[in-house]
Amino acid sequence: MKSCVGLATSTDGIHFESKGVVIYPDEATGYDGYMASFPGVWYEDGVWYVAYECNQDGNNGDIALATSTNGIDFEKKGLILRHNPRWNWQNWNIGTPDL
Repeated sequence: MKSCVGLATSTDGIHFESKGVVIYPDEATGYDGYMASFPGVWYEDGVWYVAYECNQDGNNGDIALATSTNGIDFEKKGLILRHNPRWNWQNWNIGTPDL
């Protein structure tokens, strides 16, 4: 299976229940067909924001954004950061987002 984003919930912060995958890789997006993984999550004003590392063909990593109002059904918004091979600090991969 390709890398994806899963969800687990807890009422006590110790015991978690898996809710399954909430963000799948999708070749049709043109940016996360190989990987949608390593999420950073932010919640504000009733909206869940997930920035996640992605790539289309198993090579270079970029950062995409998905949002949800219920924390389960996410809408992909597209790339928000793309690596730039001309810059040494991000010539191969931007890396894992942290919100």
